[in-house]
Amino acid sequence: MKIAFIGISGIKERSIDIRETLVYEVATRLISKYQIEVSVICDKEFKKECGLDEIEGIKLIYSKYSKRKNAIMFYHDSIYKARKESDIIYSFGFWGGLFSFLVPHNKVFVTNIDRILYKSSPNEKISNKLLKFFYHLSSKHSDILLCNSYSLEQYMIENYAPKNTKVIEYGVNINPHLNQENHKTKSILKHYNLIKNNYHLVVASLQPQNSIDTIIQGYQRSSRLYPLVIVGEIRKKLYYKKLKKIANLSVIIIDDIEHQEDIDILRANATSFIHGDTLGNVSHSLLEAMSAQKIILAHDNVFNREFLGEYGLYWRSPNELNRVINKVEETPLRYEKNIEYNYKRIITYYNWKNTSKRYYKLFKDISH
Repeated sequence: MKIAFIGISGIKERSIDIRETLVYEVATRLISKYQIEVSVICDKEFKKECGLDEIEGIKLIYSKYSKRKNAIMFYHDSIYKARKESDIIYSFGFWGGLFSFLVPHNKVFVTNIDRILYKSSPNEKISNKLLKFFYHLSSKHSDILLCNSYSLEQYMIENYAPKNTKVIEYGVNINPHLNQENHKTKSILKHYNLIKNNYHLVVASLQPQNSIDTIIQGYQRSSRLYPLVIVGEIRKKLYYKKLKKIANLSVIIIDDIEHQEDIDILRANATSFIHGDTLGNVSHSLLEAMSAQKIILAHDNVFNREFLGEYGLYWRSPNELNRVINKVEETPLRYEKNIEYNYKRIITYYNWKNTSKRYYKLFKDISH
């Protein structure tokens, strides 16, 4: 059995890009445990950064194009190269559906849909119509449409009626910085002027669908003692200006962090994790918070409830968030059961070992 992954720039053991981490974690296990041949079609910029033809048994093949600069040609070239290297072509995102006609009938084409981009920008009508068309193509022309939650699968079935869907959630590793008092931890906390277990944390792109404005408003209405730390890439400058306007000095906004280890340290030392995703687009961030043994304050929707069940503290409005922040600061020990249950779910289910087993079963079942 030969598998080729396309749609990511490259692979790294610990990447801020969850898709790159997924490929590394799953591919290395498929190779070492099941003797499956795995290739990854990387973009040309990654070749300059990496320069290798292989990483831990994973064959690296380089496209002539950059994903960031020319996504359409990157996917076209990737499928063309992948069909020579594989029995199964696994594509991240909707772009692969545009070129599914290049996939021979004796190959299996799998598309991973882990986010709904057009719901992120409801005001961009023309581009969103085009995106919906791309999702339609991916749904109709993929042998398997793979989703990272059952809630997302249900959305795709209701809106696009794909011919075949499967669900395999992302996994995570246990946060390596839990209960660590080393120099690196002290340095990061000092750099951001933070005290261990004395701040609330948000890790998300600064976009409306992540409810950042609602989080700031709810936080400021609470009788809070701890600062609010928001780590996220700034994509919408107008939205960022709005956030800066409503935020006070207790709100610390950090424009993205390059190193995953630094984010892990901030997660491991926070009082709570506030998750405002309304679309199920960043469920992996929720899993990272569960693995860091945090009290989780999540926006109340089907996506977040699927992962947390009754062991999350839910909110929809600033006033509701205000109340749960006050509860957490006043009686944090009250929520130890929540932390224990969510951490157990990571140990027993939402981990890369289990995720890899499920991928192996999927690939085995669909291989010719």
